[in-house]
Amino acid sequence: MLLLERVLLERDSLNRSLGTNDYNDVVSVISVAKTKVEDWTSRAVNTKPKYILDSYRDPRKLTAFVLHQMAFKRKGRDSGKFSDPSAYLSTGAHFCILLDGRIIQLHPLSRMIWHGNCISPRSVAVEFEGNFPNIKGRWWKEKNTTFVNKD
Repeated sequence: MLLLERVLLERDSLNRSLGTNDYNDVVSVISVAKTKVEDWTSRAVNTKPKYILDSYRDPRKLTAFVLHQMAFKRKGRDSGKFSDPSAYLSTGAHFCILLDGRIIQLHPLSRMIWHGNCISPRSVAVEFEGNFPNIKGRWWKEKNTTFVNKD
């Protein structure tokens, strides 16, 4: 499904930019994306109720990215290594950006993931592996589920 969706979105982008100054940029972005985004959609696990699993939308109408940090990193069960995509197969996001820089796609853009409260119908969920400070320099600490300063 992802391959067909990707081909259709690429074709739509190329057709819209044909004859414009943006055409070469669109070709370049599509070319890079084919080498940078790993397709893990056939292995992703989604345990949401069926009415959510059967929710789809037109990916051409997406208007936002919702960026989340995981506030942790996991080791893969089999590999024992961090940044193992298999450790994130049940993550409720379209994409995960791993600490080693890889981008994995867990769900097609047409799939409704139900993240970020009410903006899911028009947004793509992106999770970042790791724990990062907020704008006040505080870090998430799982032990007591509060922010702490690490100064």
